[in-house]
Amino acid sequence: MIEKFAASIHHLIRDYRTEDGIQISPDSIIAWASQFGDDALFILSELSHILPQMYISKQKAKQFILQHINWLINRYGYRGIHEFLSDTEFLKIQQDGKKLPGTTIALRRSLKRNLGEYRHCCKTSKNGRDNSDNIEY
Repeated sequence: MIEKFAASIHHLIRDYRTEDGIQISPDSIIAWASQFGDDALFILSELSHILPQMYISKQKAKQFILQHINWLINRYGYRGIHEFLSDTEFLKIQQDGKKLPGTTIALRRSLKRNLGEYRHCCKTSKNGRDNSDNIEY
């Protein structure tokens, strides 16, 4: 039974922090749960119930971002996504040496896949230079 819950949780969160080299497996989920002793099964059963309602996978995040971009296009009367994005800048305001948040990376990948190279993403707030070539995928 514990294996079933671990597999279910793994299926849901398998993309969690993969860009950081973290590889979650059903066995690692079971190992994590074992710290709760006799309550491990209960913890995993609760997680398998709560996570589907709360966890946003990278795929869901991409869909969410594109839905909102389309909503903004319609709301502000743009003729299409290219026109909208030509008026849009995504600022990178975190300190140097910090990674881009997952949402920004998901947005950038989605834009690149759907529109080709988009150079207005990730301009720095300090000097306005485009740092998009420095982003690792």
